[in-house]
Amino acid sequence: MYFTLGDIKFEKLKGFSSFGIRSEQDIAEHAIIEGKPRLQNAGSKADELGLGIHLNSQFSNCKKDYDALKKSKEAGEALVFIDGAGIYYGDYVIRSMEVAINNIAPDGTWIDVDITLTLAENYYTTEASPDQFATLEKMPMASTGVIPVTGDPALIMKDVQKVSTGANHVDSLLDKAKRFEQNANAWMDKATGKLSSITGDINSLQSRLTNALTIGTSGAALLNQILALQSSVNGVMSYTAMHDLQNSLLNNVLFQGQITQMFTNSAQLANMTALRI
Repeated sequence: MYFTLGDIKFEKLKGFSSFGIRSEQDIAEHAIIEGKPRLQNAGSKADELGLGIHLNSQFSNCKKDYDALKKSKEAGEALVFIDGAGIYYGDYVIRSMEVAINNIAPDGTWIDVDITLTLAENYYTTEASPDQFATLEKMPMASTGVIPVTGDPALIMKDVQKVSTGANHVDSLLDKAKRFEQNANAWMDKATGKLSSITGDINSLQSRLTNALTIGTSGAALLNQILALQSSVNGVMSYTAMHDLQNSLLNNVLFQGQITQMFTNSAQLANMTALRI
C-alpha cells in the first residue's frame, strides 16, 4: 500500500505519480522610518500536500474514485493521510482538485485519468467545529494538544522524510522515462541529479544517527540499514547515468523497497517526535 486518504486506499498499480510537501513560514514585515523593514517570525503556516494520482480502469473504478474525492472536497471533510509504512502525516482537507481524462470508452466509461490534488493541513481536527474547520472558540488548550518534540528524533525524521520525498521524485522521473521513451535520456539525467542529492541526504541521516544522544537504541535498525540504502541509490544512479532504462527501472524497484524498509526501521523514532500531554 502506498497511502490511505480517508477511506480511500491507494495500492499496487493504483498509486500516486507525484507527491510533494509545501511548508511556509509566516514572516511579518514591520516598516521603519528610515531603512529597510524589520522581519519577524510569526510562526508556521499550515502545510500543503500536492498529490498526482494516475488511475486506469484495469485496476480502478476511475469515476467512482474521482466522485469519492470530489464529495470529500465539497464537504470540507478532514481526511487522515497515512503512508504505507504507517507514518501519520496529519489530517488534510482537499483545497483544490483537477482531473484530466486521458481516455474514455464509447459508453462514457473513464479508462485512464490523472487527478491532481492540493491538500491543506487541518490542525486540531479533534477539536474542530462540526464542519471540520477549527475556530478560535474551539481551539484546544495547550494541555490537551499534540506538542512537537524537537531535538534528535525530530531532526532524524526530517532527514527520513527528505530521503523519501527524493525517492518519490526519482520514481516519478523514471516512470516518465518509461512512458515517454523519446525523451527517456533527459528524464534519466534529471533522476541522476536527484539521486546525487539523495546520497547527500542519506549521509546527513547517517551523521545524525551516529551523533544522536537522545534516541537510545531506537535508531539502531535504521543506522544498520544505511549501507544498504547507499548501495541501492548508487545502483540506480549507475544505470541512469549510462541511460540504461531497463536496469534503471529494475534497480529502482530495489531502491523503493529500501525506502519502505527505512520507514519501518524509523517507526520508533516517529513515535518519539510527538508527545501528548
